[in-house]
Amino acid sequence: NFFKNTECTELYIYDTNADSAKQVVEAAQGKTVKICSSPAEVAKHAKKIITMLPNCSVVQEVYTNPTTGIFSTIQEGSVVVDSSTVAPLTIRTLGQTAVNKKISLFDAPVSGGIMAAASGQLTFMVGSPAAADFKKAESFLQPLAKSIVDCGLT
Repeated sequence: NFFKNTECTELYIYDTNADSAKQVVEAAQGKTVKICSSPAEVAKHAKKIITMLPNCSVVQEVYTNPTTGIFSTIQEGSVVVDSSTVAPLTIRTLGQTAVNKKISLFDAPVSGGIMAAASGQLTFMVGSPAAADFKKAESFLQPLAKSIVDCGLT
């Protein structure tokens, strides 16, 4: 669904599950999908990133690992949306690093499950690093969403 209703023509992905990555490539409708070897490789190429991870420790690893983590190669001005359901302290800690790296990090857990994700009908509940930043996340998430709720500051 990411390619629907968007000008995106190229997608960089990383998934520990090779079958899931292949499914994204197959669903790409002729658009370019590049499978990366790490989250750092994604961040090296993409200025808009979304993550959906299972727990706090995985989120910490994916963002902060000095070799393979997103923050090791992130580009200044990037927009990053974490849609994991994690403790607020996890996002606040990552948020301080994001500020130091001059990127916008959004906390945006989802509601709707696998079927909603497949049909682009997720609900995103977005916490923003600054009130004026919500629109950055909203425009990025629109192709994946039935609704996007502004939940204020992270």
